[in-house]
Amino acid sequence: MMKSTYTIEKKDRYLHMTISGEYNRIEFLSYPKILLDECEKAKIYKILFDASRLKGTNVPTQDRLIMGEEIAKVLGSKIKLAAAWPPADIDHFVEVVAVNRGARIFVHGDVNVGKNWLLSGD
Repeated sequence: MMKSTYTIEKKDRYLHMTISGEYNRIEFLSYPKILLDECEKAKIYKILFDASRLKGTNVPTQDRLIMGEEIAKVLGSKIKLAAAWPPADIDHFVEVVAVNRGARIFVHGDVNVGKNWLLSGD
């Protein structure tokens, strides 16, 4: 049984993925490929990833490293990703790892701040 569930909505200029339930490393490692496939299908390359209501988000450092690497490997620089995460558990490690490997990602505790970053610039 899956610990997390997601929905993806196509908005005007981006895809909005909402995650609920509880963090699970295996499930989260599958999300970059799901996002890539959805972006290719919709021909939209911006994603607002909303995990702000997710439980169990004080993720081990090793998981954060692996997730940052996976985001960079799968999404690369083609896809711009704004991620909303529960503020108490943000340390920006996933973001730093992914950006250092060429990804375009911004992590914040406020969905609207993430959306503004996502839609700014390119």
